[in-house]
Amino acid sequence: MKTVRGSLRGAAFSLVEIVLAIGIVSFALLGMMGLVSVSFQSERSSASDTDLAALSQQVFSSLRSRPFTNLSDTNYFFDADGSLTTNSAGAVYECAVTMAADPSLPAGSFKNARLQFTWPVSAVTRPNTNVFLGGIANYGN
Repeated sequence: MKTVRGSLRGAAFSLVEIVLAIGIVSFALLGMMGLVSVSFQSERSSASDTDLAALSQQVFSSLRSRPFTNLSDTNYFFDADGSLTTNSAGAVYECAVTMAADPSLPAGSFKNARLQFTWPVSAVTRPNTNVFLGGIANYGN
C-alpha cells in the first residue's frame, strides 16, 4: 500500500496569500467608501431640486390664477413640508418673485417671471439659491 505524505499541504492558504488578499480587499473597499459621500451629496442635491420644482409649480399656479393686471413682485414662504405659509416664521424656503414685461411683445400681453428660492430662511446668510424662469401670458383677463 502506498501512502501519500503531505497531500493536505497544497490545500491550505499561506499567511502571505491571506495578507495579500486582505490588502486587495481593503484597497477596493477604501475606494468604494470615497464614493459613498459623493452618493449622499448627490442624493441630497437631487431631492432638493425635486422639492424646488414642486414649489415653483405652486408659485406659478398662484401667479397664473391672479388677474394679469395684478401681477407684481412678491415673496412666498414655504415650510419644510412644502406648504405655503403667510410669513417667514417657521418657513424653510423663501421665493422672491420678480415680474417684468417682455419688451419684444405688445404691452400688457406677456410678463416674465423670475423665481429665486433661497433656504434655509432661518440662516443669517442663506447658502442655497436656485432660480426658475417662466412667463405668464395675458389671455384677456
